[in-house]
Amino acid sequence: MEQRIYFLLGDLTANISTGALAAAVCAWLLSDLPMWLSMPVSMLIGMAIGMVLLYALFLRLFGAMEPMLQTMTTGMFAGMLAVMYVPHGGSELWRAAMMGSHVGIVVFVLIWLLNAAISGPQTMGRE
Repeated sequence: MEQRIYFLLGDLTANISTGALAAAVCAWLLSDLPMWLSMPVSMLIGMAIGMVLLYALFLRLFGAMEPMLQTMTTGMFAGMLAVMYVPHGGSELWRAAMMGSHVGIVVFVLIWLLNAAISGPQTMGRE
């Protein structure tokens, strides 16, 4: 993964905004449905929101692959958690958006740590 601060802040911004928007939209649309139906639908809606935001805002600035993996994962988990934990009726969209932004931060950190563990120690061109 890219380690320059510009790309780190870009990935973090993409995750936070995707998580907040996906959670708010899913809580607003799906919180009245039964959980067995709303969870898979919210995962699809969250991934779609992640893709739309990626293509509309973040693709040209931060590349394709790293933000795509993170925003789709963030959208999926944020949407699913929003329909599980936000009160029925979607009356607290701010709470859903805050929870989604926290999900975005957690997904960013977890993917960063997993990538560091998989990549192993990096050499700066010296062997």
